[in-house]
Amino acid sequence: MPKKLRRIGLLTNSLGSEYYIAIEKSVSEFCEKHNCVLLIFVTSQLGKSLGAFNYQNRAIAALIKRQNLDGLIFITSPQANYITQEKLFSYIDSFKPLPVVSLGGEVPGIPSIIADNRSGMEQMMEHLINVHHCTRIALMSVHANSSDVIQRTEVYRKVLERNKIPVNEDWIMYGGYSYPSAYAALSAFYEKHGELPFDAIVALNDEMAYGCMDFCELQDFTVPEIIVTGFDDSERSSCTNPTLSTVSQNLSEQARLAAETLLDVLDKKTVPPVQQVSSLALFRQSCGCLSERDTSVNALTYDGQKIYADIGRIRVLSNEWFEKRTQVKRVLSYFNNNQVMVVLQVLRSKFVSDFKNFDIQSASVCIFENPIETDDFEYFQMPEKARILAAYDVDTDYEFDVTKDSDFFNPKKTMLPDYVNLSFTGRYYILDLYHCETQLGYIIFKPGKWDIIVYEALCSFFASFLSASIDYTRVESETRKLSDSNLILSTISRTDELTQLLNRRGFEIIGQQTIDAAVSTNQTGLVLFGDLDGLKYVNDTYGHKAGDTALREMARILEKTFRVSDITGRMGGDEFAVVATGMKMEQLPEIKDRIEKYCKEFNASSGYDFELGISLGAVIFDEAHKDLKELLINADTEQYEEKRRRKVGRLRDNEK
Repeated sequence: MPKKLRRIGLLTNSLGSEYYIAIEKSVSEFCEKHNCVLLIFVTSQLGKSLGAFNYQNRAIAALIKRQNLDGLIFITSPQANYITQEKLFSYIDSFKPLPVVSLGGEVPGIPSIIADNRSGMEQMMEHLINVHHCTRIALMSVHANSSDVIQRTEVYRKVLERNKIPVNEDWIMYGGYSYPSAYAALSAFYEKHGELPFDAIVALNDEMAYGCMDFCELQDFTVPEIIVTGFDDSERSSCTNPTLSTVSQNLSEQARLAAETLLDVLDKKTVPPVQQVSSLALFRQSCGCLSERDTSVNALTYDGQKIYADIGRIRVLSNEWFEKRTQVKRVLSYFNNNQVMVVLQVLRSKFVSDFKNFDIQSASVCIFENPIETDDFEYFQMPEKARILAAYDVDTDYEFDVTKDSDFFNPKKTMLPDYVNLSFTGRYYILDLYHCETQLGYIIFKPGKWDIIVYEALCSFFASFLSASIDYTRVESETRKLSDSNLILSTISRTDELTQLLNRRGFEIIGQQTIDAAVSTNQTGLVLFGDLDGLKYVNDTYGHKAGDTALREMARILEKTFRVSDITGRMGGDEFAVVATGMKMEQLPEIKDRIEKYCKEFNASSGYDFELGISLGAVIFDEAHKDLKELLINADTEQYEEKRRRKVGRLRDNEK
């Protein structure tokens, strides 16, 4: 990647949230003014996966290093919610020697920009008590460890105590920083108590306040009959009906100051260890300070000053809403039109035209040599080999030739190889490409004017299509041995390291797809399950090296016995399995004889005292019986019966 301009990284764990949008906008404007490139890395929450596979987004942080960036702004407060301070500081420390500035939380040894949460929260609480005479104030809080949550909750308690109002612990409810979580928490309280006995609900962020407002309205409690307040002063807060009283922590200034501080660090200037930005309570319609008829005033401050409304901005937001509806329809159309299974080369050839249709100015898709299956993780080990699937740049008029294979590059050393000619000016997003538990690679793109949520959905849909295309191409190569299958065979591997057969997961995926393909053309076949005889005895008596030899030799024998179009795999331990399309049960004795012949040849020349053998069971697959996992269970049962018969036969031979 060419290093022409300074590259500033911003690590965010969400797209589309107004909290992050405000930060991204401010940092982006600063970078544009100071001739820097902004690279936004989209990760996920540390310590808690908000969704079955959301943890996969953490992999992108492995690209945050000195080779790719000059410095990083780390949005600290949200990441502190579900992990200890020690773990958070250790995580941030892992980016060294890259210069880092913390935004939203104080981190020892790192320049930190923080908000004065206490002053604005205290203004809001005192206003509710002294101006609106509230004495029954509920708190919509969050189970989290961040200093923001702790400080705001402390102020809530202290102001109540200072005004001799008892704290009712039952009135402290817990959402999850989101609209649905707050709505559900308030609904649960209402179901339990049959009432909302509050005269005010103070939410720790605006999203939760919106959920509380809508629930109150649904239950015919008008706002501000029950006052609802938020925290953050998101753009939506001045457009809701009623408009939301909230606390501004001046996110834009925090973000600008973080970017300025990072540039000062890069210029070797001395910077303060901690810089604090003041917060300010803003009173609107949801507390009753502004009338619905008064559209000229946006908010009142604690000292009575008026902040006047930007009517033009409200009109712009209204127009943007209708534009976003059209954008959502377009991305749904992309999803619907691409649900046809295609080989990888077709997906590559469509990429540029598809993404240009969404006004994406520049994009590069990097896929790993082998897709990587993962469980939940915090740190991701980037592989050493990746290649470009497709890339283009409108500014440089560059387009990667998708008719040719790209050379491998090492993503541990660089995000992009030198031969990819992206302009790298303005703002870029870097997202993981994954499907369920499988990491496929990542995408780097320069957005156009569409909503970022639409772009996130587009990348998510593309990742699903990419995963399906990789698997489909593998099936094609296994069943038809197409001459042009080299690309997919070099980009995916689900093989058992010892035997070089498919491993369990690879066998289950490819085997099931092979069965489905056969059944769709009215074909039947066999699923066979085998158990290597006496592997434990071999390991215990002759050592694991001998056991490995037995496993490798049995894999070779199975490959010699079955056809190249058959799917063969090692299921783990001493177990093997085969999917053989078109094979009949009448052929099973011949198969067993052939395996026995090859085993005898090995036994005669191996030099080992043990005898190689395998017990084999088989069942038929057809339209009525096509679930591979069930077929394997049934074949395993047949295998055990075969093992029992062979054991009885050996005993009889010994008696004779």
